[in-house]
Amino acid sequence: MSEATSVCPACGARLKPEAVVCDLCGMPVRKSPRVLVCDACGHANPVGARYCNQCGAALPGVRPLAPHEQPSVTTESPKATEPGAASALRPVHVAFIVVGGLLLVGALYLITLVSGGRGGLPPAGPAPQPMELPLPEPGPIPAAVADQVAALEAEIARLEGSARLEKQQALVNLLIGIGRPDRAALVQEEIARQLDSPEAWRRAGNLFYDWMEMVDGPAKTALARRVIAAYQRVLEKEPDNLDVRADMAIAYLYDPDNPMEAVRQTRLVLEKDSTHIQANFNLGIMLLQINRLDEARAQFEKVQRLVGPRSPLYAQADTILQLIHRLQTTGSTQ
Repeated sequence: MSEATSVCPACGARLKPEAVVCDLCGMPVRKSPRVLVCDACGHANPVGARYCNQCGAALPGVRPLAPHEQPSVTTESPKATEPGAASALRPVHVAFIVVGGLLLVGALYLITLVSGGRGGLPPAGPAPQPMELPLPEPGPIPAAVADQVAALEAEIARLEGSARLEKQQALVNLLIGIGRPDRAALVQEEIARQLDSPEAWRRAGNLFYDWMEMVDGPAKTALARRVIAAYQRVLEKEPDNLDVRADMAIAYLYDPDNPMEAVRQTRLVLEKDSTHIQANFNLGIMLLQINRLDEARAQFEKVQRLVGPRSPLYAQADTILQLIHRLQTTGSTQ
């Protein structure tokens, strides 16, 4: 994008070629800001954003293996013959779980393989509600936009109805634009409670997920439970939304009270769609964690067939396949 058409990543205003801060919202900018253009609405977003500041759609091409992001998939149909293979061509979310740790999850998964019956878990009621943990403190607002945030918050406090909702949505977009998904999540959760729509709850879940990735320890568990709660509200209205169910499964990995749900939800996704990319990838990780190396290798080879060699996920699967090969070679020589 040329300097003549540069825009502010926070508010979308056009920037002067020599701009250091946006004249409209005060956000610090570089002389030639790099932006990501949303495929859904055309809004310019800052590099590093996962979701469009304007419409909330997932943005492609950023940290391709992070949760909620859409890997590029080749346009050639996969050779896999499983039912629903065409679904591999749609945009899906892919989460990469770091190998190592989470042994309890792996053990529980092994149990389900033995006791699941006919290769699948039966439907079950909602998981027990865990004890609520306090959320961590959100990060600070950059000084350059503090006045703008304060002004929006003041308007929200005095307005009602649709006018208040409009300002809340503007505040969420601004907070995302300045890199504060933590504060944006809290506002979006209020919006979701008002609208009670799957779109609003999903965006809340995505923002809490981003916040969860910023912290460790008990704070991560607290935020994982907020992610789960938001995604559960989506699934109450859209029970066949497999992408949300797969994302929720990952959040369960950070909830020590309900790790079994990570396995159960992943399996439910695959029972509905055997070619779901994220669920297949995560299943491979689980198999690797419990040392079922042959099955894990087959799982990642399946992922490669589904996404095609031009996808970043293909390369990530290849890295894991090399790891499996080293593990098998080492084990055979001992």
